[in-house]
Amino acid sequence: MLQEIKKFGQDTVKYVPAQIVPAIVGLVAVIIYTRILGPEEYGFYILVYTTTAFVSPIAFGWLIQSNLRYFHKHEVVNKTEQLLSTSVLFFGLSAFIIGLLWYGVVFTFKQFVNSRLAALLFFGPLVLILEAFFILMLTLLRAKFKSGWYTVYMIVRSVSILIISVTILSFTELRAEAIFISTTIVLLVISIIELYRTNKLSKIAFRFFSWSLILQFTKYGMPIALASLANTTILMSDRYILGYFIDAHAVGIYAAGSRISQMAIFLLSQIAMLAAYPVIIKLYEDYGDRLTKKFMHGLFALYFLLLIPSLFGIACLSAELCSIIFSSQFSEANTVLVWTASGAFCYGFATYVNKAFELRERTVVVLYILLACCALNVTLNILMVPMLGIVGAAIANFISFFVFLVSSWFISKRYFIWKIPWQTLYKCVIASSVMFLSIKLVFRFTNCSILLLIIKVIFGSSIYLTSIVLLREPLVIKLISYIRKRKQTVVNEKPYK
Repeated sequence: MLQEIKKFGQDTVKYVPAQIVPAIVGLVAVIIYTRILGPEEYGFYILVYTTTAFVSPIAFGWLIQSNLRYFHKHEVVNKTEQLLSTSVLFFGLSAFIIGLLWYGVVFTFKQFVNSRLAALLFFGPLVLILEAFFILMLTLLRAKFKSGWYTVYMIVRSVSILIISVTILSFTELRAEAIFISTTIVLLVISIIELYRTNKLSKIAFRFFSWSLILQFTKYGMPIALASLANTTILMSDRYILGYFIDAHAVGIYAAGSRISQMAIFLLSQIAMLAAYPVIIKLYEDYGDRLTKKFMHGLFALYFLLLIPSLFGIACLSAELCSIIFSSQFSEANTVLVWTASGAFCYGFATYVNKAFELRERTVVVLYILLACCALNVTLNILMVPMLGIVGAAIANFISFFVFLVSSWFISKRYFIWKIPWQTLYKCVIASSVMFLSIKLVFRFTNCSILLLIIKVIFGSSIYLTSIVLLREPLVIKLISYIRKRKQTVVNEKPYK
């Protein structure tokens, strides 16, 4: 197990840039896109993006998730060609069918939707298919512990799309379609490079295709895909409901605000899980329940240490964030930040808890939970959006994900008895509260500026870290001890002059 934990630590460090850089670029992109496009055009862009997010899980998500789950088994018995051939060939068939269905639906019903939205929907299949194939390639890199290449592609993708999009927006009259065009170009180029680099095409053959493997993937992955669809409904159905009851302008404001808060929370929750999931699978397959539970206990503690102060920080600085990031047209986005960040926190932790269902191959249980929460979310949105507008959508989002977390926790006990690090949770809440109050007291008479916001973040982080160390949080103390030992080892290994 020590080797797996060491690998997890190394890969986590490598995965950090793969999340940090795209997150920073994504933040810059939101700032630029919202200022150039305005709330209505940005709202149309979000509606197209939301539509691709709804289609992706059913079209490709189940296949992608199954590759991550079963790669290790096929690698052990030297049958990776079968897995790769089956996955890629079936992906191609699915892409062809999805493209035909998409354009058929758009041309049939275009008279019933806004003409601008109908025009932008033309780019949907291109972005959907290329994005899914990109994720499939990244999934295979994760399964093979190739965190370096994963990081390179994630960074290149985000930076290149932003640069090309801004260039097109600056020198042409194109609007939201500029983002879709740049996304298509970048993903196509990266896909070609990766296929050539790994010589994957030579490993793909019809003789390796297996319908029995597709059936296995379907049994395991389709419940996950349907659960992902239900999850997407909770995350994004409010965009459609806002568009129906209010307008695209409200969609743009709400999407911008929720994007900022969810980006921060999802970023930190995904960093650890990107490296951890292949390790979890390997520990479970090779060592069984006991070591897997022990590893997950540490992962829960890490989640609390990273995410609780982030949630408190967003609550403390939400007004400053929105005033600096957005133009005055998006000033209302401030009202949704805390609610959507809290919902993202609950969802992120629920994905950790739900590993119990994935390991036991009972993913259909997650589907049932999410379907119930999905129905709750849509109902709450229909009731609350007409009364409260974008705030109603944000509250509905939080309630739905809170119910998802609580339900997942209690039902997962039938399959895995997770041990929650309650002391870590309490200490993180105390340290984060001290951080929150310190920022409010020290900076209560200051104005808002980018420099001051950076100072607040640095000051708050220092207060939190100091508090958590003084509270003697075991995971932090172990990390400090490890760093000291490594430093001492380096000093001892230096040659004497």
